[in-house]
Amino acid sequence: MSFLNLEILRDIFPQKNTKIGPEDTQCVAFVEWLRKATRSGNVRAVWFHVPNEGRRSWKQGTLQRAKGLCPGTPDYIFIWEGGSLALEFKSPSGNQTKGQREFEKWCAHENIPYHLVRSSTQAQDLIMGNDQIWFD
Repeated sequence: MSFLNLEILRDIFPQKNTKIGPEDTQCVAFVEWLRKATRSGNVRAVWFHVPNEGRRSWKQGTLQRAKGLCPGTPDYIFIWEGGSLALEFKSPSGNQTKGQREFEKWCAHENIPYHLVRSSTQAQDLIMGNDQIWFD
């Protein structure tokens, strides 16, 4: 299966039309690594990106919230037998939004690990250090 990498994304979205920022760059690098690790059997979890970014019309926003859209949902969710993990990416100088801070508190209240990471390498180290989902 072929996936888009960062170079292809830069060709598709020239800088003048769509900004690919430092957080996006780190997320794409992480997912490229994560896909390889999943296909090789090292990562044993279901994982996905939550597309909370972007603007919506008020009608679409109202409908999405009625269907359960939750502001502040982290960028990546990992689920495995007996556990889960929330992972939020931020650029080196980025700060969480109010919704993201509230979601982090909700995770803490429910004893769900929530991690704020600032690089692909930091996220990779976090995954490889979790013996519930990382297998050599």
